[in-house]
Amino acid sequence: MKYTIFSALAALVLCSLALNSFAKKDTVELDEARFIFEINYTDGDIGVQLILDSDPFDSIKGFTPDGQLFFQMQGKNSLMDLGITENFFESNEPLFRGEDAEITIEEILDMFPEGDYELQGMTVEGLKLEGTATLSHVLPCGPVITSPAGNPDPDNTVIAWNDVTEEIDPETGDCVPSDDVDIIAYEVIVENDDVQQIVFDVLLPGSANSITVSPEFLDFDTEYDLEVIAIQNNDGEYGNQTITEDDFTTSEEP
Repeated sequence: MKYTIFSALAALVLCSLALNSFAKKDTVELDEARFIFEINYTDGDIGVQLILDSDPFDSIKGFTPDGQLFFQMQGKNSLMDLGITENFFESNEPLFRGEDAEITIEEILDMFPEGDYELQGMTVEGLKLEGTATLSHVLPCGPVITSPAGNPDPDNTVIAWNDVTEEIDPETGDCVPSDDVDIIAYEVIVENDDVQQIVFDVLLPGSANSITVSPEFLDFDTEYDLEVIAIQNNDGEYGNQTITEDDFTTSEEP
């Protein structure tokens, strides 16, 4: 009798292990799933972005923390057969500040509550695709750019900014002190204004607050648009990001 019970228990354990192994093979995790707010603090606008990366898939859906469908994508015909591996979408970016303001930050946060947004799809091989993007309501302020000033020499142009330690108050849109702000990275983008072409784009650690642009990237007597982006740490991943814009014109050639 004891041997019979032992054999039955062993069979149940083996069956459970087999089922778990089969379930794991039946499900593929997204390589990347991020859902964030992007704020342009200079222009006073805000929107959301969804960034996905995975094995080739032909369909995917996104669900809010309370289970409501908010995003859906389906490949068709040849694209369905070939599969999609990456996806990025950016929403409309309504103004939250100024006379033409269309929305308050508080209203858009209500539209997209904090929490886990579940992603579910199907790979081209017929396996389930799953992932979770965690949305935060901690919105870092835009960096205060301190350099360049005047007409910098393109052979020695330093871009500098103050450390971001404040967050945006959803009610007022102003910057307020915060213990929740933790900048994981800064991104610096320089664009040639004449030809509308990005000439310099670098991602720096959150401890950085300046960078020297190599002279190969800049010309004399040329106007450039500048963005410095503060990226919030979202549990070890790149989270909400806030842009400060500026511009500068390099000095004339000696």
